[in-house]
Amino acid sequence: MNTVYKYPLTWATEQFALLPKGAEVLTAMVQDDAMTLWALVDTDAPLTERYFQIYGTGHTISEAPDDMAYISTVRMQTAGTELIWHVFEVLTS
Repeated sequence: MNTVYKYPLTWATEQFALLPKGAEVLTAMVQDDAMTLWALVDTDAPLTERYFQIYGTGHTISEAPDDMAYISTVRMQTAGTELIWHVFEVLTS
């Protein structure tokens, strides 16, 4: 069955998430002060590990641009400061 699911992300630069095989990542945003990823998934598909990287504006990006897919830019307010993060999925061959 196809549905949209959400997956919590941490603010760590590199991280993995388990999503059903073939899931289409839709966006990332902040929900309840937590970075969250939404994806269109087939709930009957087996889980597979996906690799994401999060970079702040001006941070060095360790992957080649052709090896990544841009997901979203996420704004976070904390202690009166606005932080901007850019979420990418690292593509595997």
